[in-house]
This record gives sequence, structure tokens and C-alpha cells, in this order.
Amino acid sequence: MKYNVRIKKIIGQLEALARLSDEQGTACDEVLQQVSAVQGAVLSLKKQIIDDSLEKCLESRHAHRETKKLLTTIRRYI
Repeated sequence: MKYNVRIKKIIGQLEALARLSDEQGTACDEVLQQVSAVQGAVLSLKKQIIDDSLEKCLESRHAHRETKKLLTTIRRYI
């Protein structure tokens, strides 16, 4: 799967967040900064998956049907 590198990065960020939350005295802004980084990485992955799927649909012989199906999926997750 071509998204593995991004997913592993997200996992690393989540592990860092878990370590931060275990530490006593961790400043709120440090935790929120890490949460924001995780959100950004997940959003970036989601956008990449949508872009790749759209390109695949548009290249398909059944582009109209595939695009309608993809739009339904996208609407569910945004």
C-alpha cells in the first residue's frame, strides 16, 4: 500500500502523544501542538486518498458511475 509511510508517521506521532500524556507536568500547549500535528497528518492522508481515487475514477471507462460512487463516499467522510 502506498500510504504506509504516511500511516507510520501518524503512528509515530500518536506514540509521541501517548508518551506526553503519561508525563506529569507536560504543558497543555505541548500536548495540543502534538494533537494538531496528528490531525494535520491524518487530514493530509485523507486528501491524498481522495485525490488518488478521483484520478483513478476519471481514468476509468466507467468514469461517470465510479465518480458518483466516490462522491458519495467523500460526502460521508467530510
